[in-house]
Amino acid sequence: MTKSDGVVETTSSKAEEGEKEEEEQQQQQNDDDDNDDNLRMRQALLDFRNRYEQLKHNPCFVSEIVVRGNKRTREKLIKNCFEKRVEKCGNLEEIKDELLKGREELEKYNIFKGINVTLDAGSEENYVPNGAKIIVDVAEKDALTLKAGTFVSQSGEGTVEITGGLKNAVGCAERIDFELIRGHEKSASYALHWEQPRVLRSDIATALRIFQQHNCSVRHSSFHETGRGLSFHLSSPERPATLEYNLVWREITDPTRFASRAVRKMC
Repeated sequence: MTKSDGVVETTSSKAEEGEKEEEEQQQQQNDDDDNDDNLRMRQALLDFRNRYEQLKHNPCFVSEIVVRGNKRTREKLIKNCFEKRVEKCGNLEEIKDELLKGREELEKYNIFKGINVTLDAGSEENYVPNGAKIIVDVAEKDALTLKAGTFVSQSGEGTVEITGGLKNAVGCAERIDFELIRGHEKSASYALHWEQPRVLRSDIATALRIFQQHNCSVRHSSFHETGRGLSFHLSSPERPATLEYNLVWREITDPTRFASRAVRKMC
C-alpha cells in the first residue's frame, strides 16, 4: 500500500464515523421529540379529565344536532339515533352516556366505515344558555358491490355466477342484492333480495326475496324443474323467534318424453 492510499483510507473512515454520529444524533432528537409529544398528549388528557369532572354535573342540554358527511344517508335516520335519547338529559354526564348509546345504535346499521360524535358549545347565532351542540361526522361505505366467477356444481355442471348489491342507495340503510347463475346444461337461477334493518328503530330486520330457479336434470333423468316464488323473513338478533313465510310455484316438464309414467303424471 502506498502512502497516498493510506491517507485516502483514513479520510474515508473518518467520514463514515461522522455520518454515523450524525445519524445517531438525529435518531436521539427524534426520540426526544416523540417523548415530548407523548408528555403533552398525556398532560392534555389529564387536563381534560379534570375539567370534565368539574363540569359533568352542571346544567346542560342539547339544543342542536348537526350531521356532516352523509352523501346518501338521510339526515333524519342519523338524528333519530340521538334526538329521543338526549331530549331529557339535564347535564353533561347524562348527555355523554346517551351519545355513546346513540353511536352504538348507528353502528348497527352497518352502512358507515367511520362515525365520530362531538359535543360542542351551541352556535353563537342561536345562543341558548347552557345549550350544547352535537356534531355527528360520518363516512359512508361504498354503495355498489359486484362479484363474478365460474364454478362446478355437485352434479358436475359448470356454472357462471354474477352477484351484486346496492347498500344504502336511497338513504334508508336498505340493502338490495341480485344473483344470476347460468349453467352450461341450461340450468339457471335468478334472485332479487331486499333487506331493511332496524324497522321503526327496533331490533327487527325484514327481508323479501323473489326468485326463479330452473334445474335441468338431463344428465341423470329426462325432466326439467322450474320453481318461482317469494319468501318473507322477520328476524331479530336479540329475540329467539324468527318468522318466515315462503310461497313457491313448482313446474315439472318432460321435453324429451322419456320420463317415467310417475314423473309424467306430475307434469
